[in-house]
Amino acid sequence: MEPFENRESFETINKGQKIFGIIHQPLKVHNPPVVLICHGLGGHKTGRYRVYVELAEALARSKMAAIRFDFRGTGDSEGQLCDITIDDQVSDVLAVLNFAKRHYSFDFNRLGFFGRSLGAAISVLAAAQVPEVKSLALWAALYEGKEWQNQFESVKNGEIGEKDAIELRRINGQVASLEFYSQMLNMPINLALHRLDQVPLLLIHGEKDNIISINHALGYKEARKQAIGETLLIKLPQGDHDFTFTDERQAAIIETSQWFKKTLEV
Repeated sequence: MEPFENRESFETINKGQKIFGIIHQPLKVHNPPVVLICHGLGGHKTGRYRVYVELAEALARSKMAAIRFDFRGTGDSEGQLCDITIDDQVSDVLAVLNFAKRHYSFDFNRLGFFGRSLGAAISVLAAAQVPEVKSLALWAALYEGKEWQNQFESVKNGEIGEKDAIELRRINGQVASLEFYSQMLNMPINLALHRLDQVPLLLIHGEKDNIISINHALGYKEARKQAIGETLLIKLPQGDHDFTFTDERQAAIIETSQWFKKTLEV
């Protein structure tokens, strides 16, 4: 197989803790556009079924650079999830972007953000602070946390036993803080979307997602009904939260790569 990318690891520091990631740079492409990939809550830069690796490879094959990284408290990066908030995760995204700007000759005026699950919301919040962003793609995106509001209030007010309260906050073995959940329930997504009014947005969501229902994708679409930038929603008929069906997962990768190729003018 003919080589198509140069892949290398990197590390940067945010708030005194190391963040580790991987850069995918297409070969024989000067000043390529770049896509920053944000994994979901408790996930990591590889993703289930190596989905973020495959997405980054698809982008590189289409002559775009890609950046995968672990949020602090996840994957290989330093820190503990119990000390991390939504604001911290947004700052991780910006720290990785600023690192890339210092060390790589990508075209940051053709910048895309990709996020999945909670990482989709984080990518929207971060992108709203980056004037150069030109495109967004979100999978199984969390729009708001109101459906967990009563559960959070019960935990915060001590209405649930301590052991059960900890289990409710547990994510892949780690326990997130009450402040993390408080911020998650109050994310200013609509304000961020307003700031991203002109940026095209792709939404891909599984119709059988029982963790973050497709109503969240519909919420994004409704919030964007007056947007100048295009909004495209693709529904996966068999899709669960992890896009378990191989054909649909591969279709999502292809659609996302083509979306960025079009919107970043490759």
